[in-house]
Amino acid sequence: MANMRKLARLYLQFRNVKGQDAALSDMLRRENFQQFQAAVRHVTTVDAESGNTTVKPGVRATLSLCNKQRLQICKGRIFAATQG
Repeated sequence: MANMRKLARLYLQFRNVKGQDAALSDMLRRENFQQFQAAVRHVTTVDAESGNTTVKPGVRATLSLCNKQRLQICKGRIFAATQG
């Protein structure tokens, strides 16, 4: 459950950077990599409550793992769709 919450925070920050009409699938597009990178940087360094800009290595590692799993799922679905 915590991983989904972190992905949701990342998506909300991505929407703030990209624009409110950004879809979840837009985070996977190459042309949006700079905005995705800015969103990850913001989520993993800025504490919303205190405003401190310290790096949060635990959040960064968790987001990395979540994104890796999400990409593997997408890759598997695309492969299954092309085989069928």
